[in-house]
Amino acid sequence: MMNVRESYVRECTETVHMLAKEYLTSPFNVLEMFAGSGSIYTKGFVDFSEKIIGYELNKELQAAFEQNITNGQFIQANSIEKLMNDEFQRDLIDSNINIISIDNPLGQYNGDFFENFQIMDHIKNVIPLNQKSILCLNLVKTPYHPERHGEWINRRSEFFRDNGLNVNLDAAVNTYISLLELQEIKILDYRAVLREKHEGIDYYYMLFVVVEG
Repeated sequence: MMNVRESYVRECTETVHMLAKEYLTSPFNVLEMFAGSGSIYTKGFVDFSEKIIGYELNKELQAAFEQNITNGQFIQANSIEKLMNDEFQRDLIDSNINIISIDNPLGQYNGDFFENFQIMDHIKNVIPLNQKSILCLNLVKTPYHPERHGEWINRRSEFFRDNGLNVNLDAAVNTYISLLELQEIKILDYRAVLREKHEGIDYYYMLFVVVEG
């Protein structure tokens, strides 16, 4: 079967812009925990944000990031360690951040990390205090080639308490919302937006949550 992908990433960043205009006070300043080169998704924030701070472990991606993100600041750092050690609040305050994006790799990465599952237990550490902000999260509904990723599928089943091969979208959204509420993060609004299809399957969404820390 032909490897066909359909991208809806523009609809994703347009949704963030819409929510920002409704709920946030400008200027809109973005923090991306997994910046990469910024070429696919993060560049969609450039036209409506004042600045974009991108954390990325791979220093070799800096030149590409700075070329793609004309209002960006590249910081080489292990954003997972920063999050776990509660080291983001000063950065959020200093840069007046009000949009937090966590565009993590899908599947398994960095040893034993799976999607954003472990990150979610520490998510309050990257929510700006005493203000409204938008949290952008990846949500994988239906992994493709699951036969290659047995451990990942098992972890998905544990996290969503559902069939890891094809989770119910509404239930998956509720899982994330519940984890935020358990950390006493106030939820003001949210949208789940399709980001990509693979061979006709809506496997990959983004969840945008307007929160108040």
